[in-house]
Amino acid sequence: MIKKSKSIFWHTGVAERWKVYDSPGRPSKDECRLIQSFIVQHKKQPKVLILGSTPEYRDLAHTVKAEVTCVDVGLGMLVAMTDFMKHKNKADQEVWFRSDWLTMPVAENYYDFVLGDLVITNLPLQLQPALLAKIKSILKPGGYFITRDWWPPMTKPAIEPMIEKILESGINKKSINVFSWELLNLAYDSKGKSATTDDMYRALKMFQQKERNQARKRQLVPLLKHLIYVYPLGKTWWVKFRPEAEKTMKKYFKIKSIKHGRDNQCAQECPIYFLQK
Repeated sequence: MIKKSKSIFWHTGVAERWKVYDSPGRPSKDECRLIQSFIVQHKKQPKVLILGSTPEYRDLAHTVKAEVTCVDVGLGMLVAMTDFMKHKNKADQEVWFRSDWLTMPVAENYYDFVLGDLVITNLPLQLQPALLAKIKSILKPGGYFITRDWWPPMTKPAIEPMIEKILESGINKKSINVFSWELLNLAYDSKGKSATTDDMYRALKMFQQKERNQARKRQLVPLLKHLIYVYPLGKTWWVKFRPEAEKTMKKYFKIKSIKHGRDNQCAQECPIYFLQK
């Protein structure tokens, strides 16, 4: 398990790197549209709690005239991520809590919606049920926890085709984010039910070291640099395969719907869950 100091460092650095993130690493426009449309259909002027500082979720919450609460382990993250909001002038209307999600000091049975982007996998497996229970406790009866999740593939992808694809298309904002996600799938350890940025980097570095074509070997150097900037070492995600993950969800919520954004190349592995209390 990664030391707390490394995890906190990785988390706070997200704001610095947000400008180079794209889907699937951050919510796409269509994914946000799906969430916003769902909220509008179910509640006028809702009370929304956002796990973390995701600017896209804060924007959509303000668009539907919600009462917005954000919970993050660092106030610095909330401040920094405000710069990426379209409605940054609305940030002063938000209620902020500096807290972890398991002990956040918010009212029970109060919120209509809790939004979180890829949040469950940030906690070790043994803590994930406690997170779901906490979210359930702060939702009103019939309220919804809406979250993107990660479905790791049952079969590991091969590294060579993904490298060929990005070298052919060129390294840009979109291609490096899709490549990083595919490499994350490759790094997934089905026995430990986890994936690390260290293993992502190690897989690419080993491929580069084994490459005999010196020209191609040199081509991989900037790709290694881009990868370690976008996904620095020291981060772990904990994730179960879909059947086991949904079994845990169903202990606390009813799965009302699962949707996929149309503008996310990896959408089938990044489902949006609409979970009702």
